[in-house]
Amino acid sequence: MTLIGADVALWTAESGQPERLVWNGLRYRVSDTPTQLEADTSFVTHLPPMIPAWRFQGTTDMGESLIFDVGFDSSLQRWCLLNTYR
Repeated sequence: MTLIGADVALWTAESGQPERLVWNGLRYRVSDTPTQLEADTSFVTHLPPMIPAWRFQGTTDMGESLIFDVGFDSSLQRWCLLNTYR
């Protein structure tokens, strides 16, 4: 796992599911069914507002695949890369 915290360009379907992502100069097409992530609220007493977050596999045109966790930062109005997995 790699903690990133970087901004990414993310395109979504009308349903809100990710379709493609550009990170670090590479375009990744979503190559599996995205899973919506839920916040870990086991340590808080007041639930935060729901933040859209997804996990999905993305694959480049060269065939390199990574698993991405992305979340929407509502204060900055942009998508952020939370983690990547090989």
